[in-house]
Parts: sequence; C-alpha cells; structure tokens
Amino acid sequence: MKTQSVGVREFKNNATQLVRQVREQMTEIIVTLDGVPVAVLRPFTNEDSVRQRSARMQSFAEKSAELAGEIAAVWTGDFTAAEAVAEQRR
Repeated sequence: MKTQSVGVREFKNNATQLVRQVREQMTEIIVTLDGVPVAVLRPFTNEDSVRQRSARMQSFAEKSAELAGEIAAVWTGDFTAAEAVAEQRR
C-alpha cells in the first residue's frame, strides 16, 4: 500500500481529493501537525466492517438488556411479558 504524508492544512484544503485517492488507489494518508504525525486515513477494510457490525450488535444487545431491566423493575402483572405478548397475538 502506498503511503503519503500531508500537513493538516493541506488535508483540510484537499480532503475530498485525498479521500477519493484513499478509496480509489488504496493509499494511506498520514496527516501531520507541525511535522508530527497525528492521524492516519486508510482504506476501510472487510475487517473494519466486521468490527463495526460486531460493535453495533454488542450495543444493541446492551440496550436490549437495559430495557429488559427497566421493564422488569416496573412490571406488576401476574403474568410474564411473554404471556402478555402471546395474549395480544390471539
């Protein structure tokens, strides 16, 4: 993979072109501030996609568990939530 270094001002002024270059030419861009590397812009890989999907699923599971806890804390019925849903389906 080809690597290129650009200053933050150049990056700001040419962001669209640089992102296009990363996508089309699979270039890695190192962004510098006063000559010191501060960020890397690189192509989004299949591994990144898997990590992102996994993080979304983990977040959904955590929110679902939190919601289940909130429902359980205020549930006062003599039947379970599953029974209530089954009753609605009849």
